Amino acid sequence: MLKLSELSKRKVVEHNSLITSIAKMDKTPLKMFELAVSLIDTENPPKDQTVYLSKQELFAFFNVDDSNKHSRFKEAIEKMQKQAFFKIKKAKEKGYEFESIVPIPYVKWADYHDEVTIRFSPEIMPYLINLKTNFTQHALSEISELNSKYAIILYRWLSMNYNQYEHYSVKGGRREEQVESYCNPIITIRELRDTTDTVSEYKKFTDFERRVLKDPIKEITNHTSFNVTYEKVKKGRSIESIVFHISKNQVADDISYKLDDPVVADALVHFNQGIQQGAKATFEGIFDDMDLASSRLGSNTQTRTKTLMDWISLIDQIELDEDADVLGDLYEYLIGMFAANSGAKAGEFYTPHQVSDIMARILTAGREDMPTYSLYDPAMGSGSLLLTTASYMKHDGIRGAIKYYGQ
Repeated sequence: MLKLSELSKRKVVEHNSLITSIAKMDKTPLKMFELAVSLIDTENPPKDQTVYLSKQELFAFFNVDDSNKHSRFKEAIEKMQKQAFFKIKKAKEKGYEFESIVPIPYVKWADYHDEVTIRFSPEIMPYLINLKTNFTQHALSEISELNSKYAIILYRWLSMNYNQYEHYSVKGGRREEQVESYCNPIITIRELRDTTDTVSEYKKFTDFERRVLKDPIKEITNHTSFNVTYEKVKKGRSIESIVFHISKNQVADDISYKLDDPVVADALVHFNQGIQQGAKATFEGIFDDMDLASSRLGSNTQTRTKTLMDWISLIDQIELDEDADVLGDLYEYLIGMFAANSGAKAGEFYTPHQVSDIMARILTAGREDMPTYSLYDPAMGSGSLLLTTASYMKHDGIRGAIKYYGQ
């Protein structure tokens, strides 16, 4: 059974059609649905559309600790099955197609053990698994403190847009104004009423604004990593649409839920695009020969991305010194460890540092002050022997003073 600490770091992944659908349910069934979705392994979909969690985890997620929590749980389950459904709207050639789906038709629990069985409907599963495009993901913990249906619905919609902003900011493929529009998304009042299921409610705009915009936006800003403001756009004397402005609190942002997001790999693949002109000669192409899909990084996308993130975080902690080749020393140490674990054949491609150092001292003895110098290694591997030799020359730091040759 999943621990609560692990549960809080799970992600919710949904097709965008589900996010823009009309959620015909209250906040509790909606949060319960999001909790259940977070238990789905998108790469290994559950058999029979079934997931399991404990009542203890459920109560903790909803922050329920009173004496009647079991009866409240039963009531929420019954309401979710009898009243809760998504109304999905799809554009077709001749018009729109509407689909109403009860997402969780079956739930089983007992009063003598902790396990809860949740089974999704077959119709909802295509919106939750095998998603390659047009999907959104967010941390489950982001919605745990949201206490209104409208805050949850708005958060999901804002996440859909901001996910695209983050994706195209890194990967490219959109004009700059298009990318900016994703963190400043606009929605008409009619669309907002449809999405929040308030077409027949809060007829006065002041009531609508307070219940569907002001209070939910305050919740989202106070309890998630988003900082959100909005502007009203008028047409004549009427409010026609709302423009949201989304930024992210990076300190509060927990990206552990995104460990299988390709954004890290995309950042490395598109690294060249972000290099300033003056630095291209030094940095351009340094990641070109990396195999980001190598099984040596991990057995799946999630573990490979975690490996990359762990390495990036580790390197970020290194204090670089202009007077010391820290990364060079690190590289030499790692390749030395690799050679030590590779058996007898390691000597064919790697010369231990101690041997390189002795050879370098012999080669440069009495020649340290030469203004120019040429070094040649006919069996060059990593190049460490050439660099070690150059380090004993007085003019090592002067560009062009030493010429390197190797094969």
